[in-house]
Amino acid sequence: MKARKRITALILSLALLVTLMPQSAAQAATKTQTDTLLVGEVVNYTIYIGTIKSVSSNKKAVATVKKKDGKAVVTAKKAGKAVITIKTTRGTNKIKLTIKKASFSCNLKLLPEGYVLVSGKNNTSIYVDSATVAYTLKNPEGEIIKQETCTVSDLMPNKTAYEKVYYNDYSFTVSIENSSAKVQSHSRSLSYKYTSRVSATKITITEEDAASHNLSFKIQNTYSGSISGSVDFLFYDENGNIIDLISRSIYLQGKAIDSYSIYTPTEYASYKMVIRTYSKLYKKS
Repeated sequence: MKARKRITALILSLALLVTLMPQSAAQAATKTQTDTLLVGEVVNYTIYIGTIKSVSSNKKAVATVKKKDGKAVVTAKKAGKAVITIKTTRGTNKIKLTIKKASFSCNLKLLPEGYVLVSGKNNTSIYVDSATVAYTLKNPEGEIIKQETCTVSDLMPNKTAYEKVYYNDYSFTVSIENSSAKVQSHSRSLSYKYTSRVSATKITITEEDAASHNLSFKIQNTYSGSISGSVDFLFYDENGNIIDLISRSIYLQGKAIDSYSIYTPTEYASYKMVIRTYSKLYKKS
């Protein structure tokens, strides 16, 4: 009888080991994620569990990958789809990539008192935190007056962001026709999901005093979570020409209201507000 009990206990122990083995195998199973990159972007993928043994791409013409300093470095080459495979000591990670063409357009507009308005438009469906614009200002004879870079922020999909740059108008005359600007690089995070909150951003003008050149307003976030971004005030003269740009950065907690004020140009006939607000929610791995 005792012998039979020992045999039964042994069988139960072996059965327990068998049921535990598939769970260990599941821990080393393939983990898959999806990402969208723009052509030219270089992304470092860090593996936090285990160490990288090898990396590969099923379409090297679309995206390449190499192992460097314990990370998988992916470079987006051209529009298309590719699967990156990262084999580690703890399993396999697959990254399904959609590569889209980077598309930005820039324009320059002459403002009074030695300023030039730089505008950058994001023609993609990807949210971009900021972009570096390289601009060249030339005179009517084609000679370079100024050649520098500036940053435009909060480039939402199919939206335009603005920045104002200065040049010495006492010594030089700028010809917009001879001048140029283009996006040199951009910055964004793959760790967050971006969602437009323009419709949840309510702006109310509380005071407009032309004599003191003061414009006061309140911004209300009707969304339950926090939002960030910018609001641009474009000021126009009687002929519809832009004469100034004033921007304010926005960060509001859920359902919050904040007050702002700006110093307006001396003379303006009208103004337009351009709101670019969004929420950034951390992607769960």
